[in-house]
Amino acid sequence: MDSSYIVLIITVLMIIGFVLNKWSYGLTTMICCALLALTGVMPIQDAFSGFCNKTLIMIACIFVISYAFGKTSFLHSIQQRILGMHGGKSDLAILLIFCLLIAFFAQMMVATTTVALMIMLLGILSADKELCASRVLLPTALLASIWTSKVPIAMGATSASRLNAFLEAYGYTFGLTDVFKVSIIPLLLLSAYFVIFYKLLPKTEIDASKITNLKEFHAIPRHQEIITYIVFVCVMGSFFFGSQLGDTMYLIPVIGVIVLQITRTLTPKEVLSNLSTDMVFMLAGIFVLSDALTNTNASVLIGNAINSLLGSNPSGVTIVVVFTVASGIITNFMNNTAVYNVLVPLAAAASVAAGYDPRAAALGAAMASYFPILPTGAANVAMAFAAGNYTLKNTLKFTLPFFLIAIASTILCCLWLFPV
Repeated sequence: MDSSYIVLIITVLMIIGFVLNKWSYGLTTMICCALLALTGVMPIQDAFSGFCNKTLIMIACIFVISYAFGKTSFLHSIQQRILGMHGGKSDLAILLIFCLLIAFFAQMMVATTTVALMIMLLGILSADKELCASRVLLPTALLASIWTSKVPIAMGATSASRLNAFLEAYGYTFGLTDVFKVSIIPLLLLSAYFVIFYKLLPKTEIDASKITNLKEFHAIPRHQEIITYIVFVCVMGSFFFGSQLGDTMYLIPVIGVIVLQITRTLTPKEVLSNLSTDMVFMLAGIFVLSDALTNTNASVLIGNAINSLLGSNPSGVTIVVVFTVASGIITNFMNNTAVYNVLVPLAAAASVAAGYDPRAAALGAAMASYFPILPTGAANVAMAFAAGNYTLKNTLKFTLPFFLIAIASTILCCLWLFPV
């Protein structure tokens, strides 16, 4: 059997494993990695190369640093202030504050880092109230994905030029603020949906082994607090300069963990327990499977299937709808960047071939490539699923309408700003 079909079958098996929820997410993805090796799709060293993925290393170290920060009196004082607001009409104010923080962080750093920062604040929400961490964690991950690089500042300033690389050959370009103009209505609608319908998500305790637990506070020595603050500021501050630092950005959290352990701010046991979680195994497996989907002909098979849906004489609206919907669906199983790089040029080429302005279809495909709602869709969403003990079944009534609103509003805004 062709390796592309094997990868697609293993992907389906992983999804089934997530739906059944009989085993931990980490075990499910490790089974898939073993199958990739056993079937000869990947050599053993590649099938388990996810543990060497620079994003995984960064995420694991951030959780160690988050754990250390969760022991400080500063975070405890914030906890007490927010808890004083917790309940009644103040819940709306807390949700709006969270939405603003997500939108701000997402312009400066990648979605996984945004979620890592927000996790430290979500730990203040107790499970015995209507507004609890489990009802906020997953929406935080979803919003972090769609808000990333949408405002034309910091990383967002490069969004238009990235798209223009696919369009300039056809004589079309995007302006600096075009991505933001199309994005703002879907973003506001989805933020409003979160604030109004967060109660659709399950009300459970967050797994303390996978998320910083801030409910119990024990004072630590002052010098350890100072070391923790310095490490935290240096590590989190580095993400604001990611474009200048390059791959060094992924190394700084590692150095931070080394400093925390050398100074005995954290014990080896504390470091190891935060590095060796089910989430780490889950992400390692997802990264490998995503690479397998991207590096085999599976992406070609998917692209051909999309083109076959268009027919011989598609309308401009049909092209926009098909590529936006396809991008949103496929991005839940493949690397977001890979989906972007495959479908955006296909959408542009299909539009031009049919005689239409390619900007609506290209932008629709680009935006939808960051609409993951499944743990297989993005590392930040996988983090939320693992930490929140979610299942696909108990989240679908929230995530499916979220996804439909994202797709529909994106299509309408793309067609409104760039009519075909």
